[in-house]
Amino acid sequence: MAKIPHIRPYHRKRLSSEENVESLWNNLDHAITLIQDHRESTLSFEELYRTAYRMCNQSQSLVCFRIFYRVSHEFLRYIRSTELVTRLTNKLKSRAASIRLQLETYTGIEDAMFLKKLTEAYSMYCLACLKISDILMYLDKNYCQKKNLPTVFSIAMSVFESEVIMAANLNRNLQSSLLSLLMADRNGMSIDRSPVKACTSMLVQLGGQTSETILSVYDMNIGRPYLDAVDLYYATESRRLLNNATCSEYVKYTIKHLNEEEERCDRCLHETTKDRSLQLVRQRLLEDHVDSILSLPNGINNLIDDDRFFDLYFNGKLEMQLLLKTVCSVPSGLPCIKNAINNHILNTGRTLLASHKDRPRSHVSLIQGIMDMRKRYNCIISLDGIEPEIVSAIRESMLQGFETFINELPEAPEYLSLYMDEHFKRGVKSMGDEEGSNVFKVAIEVFRSLQDKDVFERFYKQHFARRLLLQKSASDDAERTFLELLKAECGSNYTKKLEAMYRDWQTREVLQDRFRDATKLSKSKPQFDFRVSVLTCGSWPFTQQEAVCRLPKHLMQACKIFEKCYCSWHSGRKLMWDYTLGNAEVTGKFGQSSKKRYVFQVTTLQMVVLLQFSTNSSNSLQELHEATQIGYLQLNRTLQCLTSGKVKLLLKTCKSNKGISSTDTYCVNEKFSSRMMKIKVPQVVTKEIAANESKEALKQVNDERKHEIEACIVRTLKARKLLNYNDIVIEVTQQLSHRFRPSPTSIKKRLETLIDQEFIKRDDQYRTLYRYLA
Repeated sequence: MAKIPHIRPYHRKRLSSEENVESLWNNLDHAITLIQDHRESTLSFEELYRTAYRMCNQSQSLVCFRIFYRVSHEFLRYIRSTELVTRLTNKLKSRAASIRLQLETYTGIEDAMFLKKLTEAYSMYCLACLKISDILMYLDKNYCQKKNLPTVFSIAMSVFESEVIMAANLNRNLQSSLLSLLMADRNGMSIDRSPVKACTSMLVQLGGQTSETILSVYDMNIGRPYLDAVDLYYATESRRLLNNATCSEYVKYTIKHLNEEEERCDRCLHETTKDRSLQLVRQRLLEDHVDSILSLPNGINNLIDDDRFFDLYFNGKLEMQLLLKTVCSVPSGLPCIKNAINNHILNTGRTLLASHKDRPRSHVSLIQGIMDMRKRYNCIISLDGIEPEIVSAIRESMLQGFETFINELPEAPEYLSLYMDEHFKRGVKSMGDEEGSNVFKVAIEVFRSLQDKDVFERFYKQHFARRLLLQKSASDDAERTFLELLKAECGSNYTKKLEAMYRDWQTREVLQDRFRDATKLSKSKPQFDFRVSVLTCGSWPFTQQEAVCRLPKHLMQACKIFEKCYCSWHSGRKLMWDYTLGNAEVTGKFGQSSKKRYVFQVTTLQMVVLLQFSTNSSNSLQELHEATQIGYLQLNRTLQCLTSGKVKLLLKTCKSNKGISSTDTYCVNEKFSSRMMKIKVPQVVTKEIAANESKEALKQVNDERKHEIEACIVRTLKARKLLNYNDIVIEVTQQLSHRFRPSPTSIKKRLETLIDQEFIKRDDQYRTLYRYLA
């Protein structure tokens, strides 16, 4: 049988009497000295590792640890430049003296050279420490880490920090050199950034090895001093620029230095310094002086007021873009921008209102000025590169500003309707499709600012109806386009009647062709061109009224023929004639010897009056009234159009009084002459007539509002059954805000009316509560 081999246990080799701890350390001490002098090529690192291993295994780890700490401490003090330690060996003194003298040579003279020498010494020191850590690796892993003590390399870094970096003279020179180089770079001077970056990396590495806070050494030596320097520099610069620079120069300076500061931090400092540094720059240059910046020469108000702001290539647009992006980068920037824009809109708008207060035809120039203002501000929110949040906030501020000053003018809805009336009559002719579309877009934006949209609706209905019936609209497509825009803005209920009016007008030609075909072969057909517009009852802004005049026999006969045909086409319908909105063409000549015949474009009432002079050349007011059955007030207005202005077809021969008198006599103006064959008799609209029409329209709007408020209250209480007064006011105001804003007083009055009508009642216990009565 084979003999099984016996494996003997391992026995640690004991030190011989000659090989004690002190002799082992002497070998390590000599080797460490050579490594620090970078003459380690003759050393055997394996043998040195075994030497350290044998020392650790002889229960002398702590002794070895302390001895190594002392030697590393002596080596670190070797590279200090201000003070020397007394325990350096004679061999290290010569080296320390040479390094100190070399560093002192560059101190205060060449900052970059001093930093280079310091970082070179640190690099060589770290290289030596890494090699020393390699031969003492067993000590790090089996003693330092287990006892939670600093490693060999951490001890070396700590000694370097305390003996070199934190030494009074070297530390002062280090900070001053770094700050002076960074200040020179900030002032535009060309510097070598590599030694600055090397020093900051050195400070970060030292902090990571010597303290729990990685950036403590960095912050102490350059982080906080640098931020203090940035704070002081830009605080001083901001005061200087506010006294000497324009707004655009200030913004460009800020953008330039923000970019430079960001690049400087990336190239020279730790990444955590960048955010704090940029925040300080924005704080000192922007946030502390936002209002002052905006009020500088060439500021936001000047840019908006510049007439070149509409120019596509105007540099002010780029300046405005930079201003908005830069100022809005700080928290207080956007509110200040909104406030500045709002104040500018209010000031400019109120000045515009005051300047047009007493002007003739002020509605056209005033609304045109408001629309031009709106175009300017539209240029702001259409700038490229602006964040959507900023654009939205500015748009909201614009709407608020326009809404405030526009609604300070009670006649604003009427003026806007009059402006659009003028535009549809004359302005559309000279505009292309794109230009006309832009006008409509801006008009809708102004309309959006109106609180009393129902007032605008009322006046627009009147003007729209007159344009259609008197055929004064220059473009049917433009009318339709604007109706579509109103419908998109306010909904179909808002434009329902307007669309019905437009449909009636569109079908007039079909109806006329049908009437012509029906009477083509009839012997009783009208002997003249007879056209009728049928208007849907309730859609047009005219009250139902009986005929106000007696038509000539042949015209009355034509009306009866049309009415007979229409009733045969549509059973159950009834026609009511309104002669005040019609128009006609009348031919005539003046003087017995004159052979020239004129064609006059007149209203139906003017035609009726003129036909009375075909048999009698002179008629009194009483005779005209009896023959035509036109009321005195309407008859006087009609005669005023025929006896005044450029087209004087009649002469008033009795001028004993200025008012209306039945004794006034009118005769044909035999001396009338004109170069034109076709003459339009203008309508004379006095201020008094226009004011009465406006009052009547506003009265109708107020009556309609009462019904709308009552209906809204009933709807709300029917859904809620029981509601507090304040909640009713809030709910009703919210529901009706798309048409008008009812006052709490008007809501209160409508509540009282509904209580009287027994639609609602107050709660028996709580008087501020209202109940719906089914």
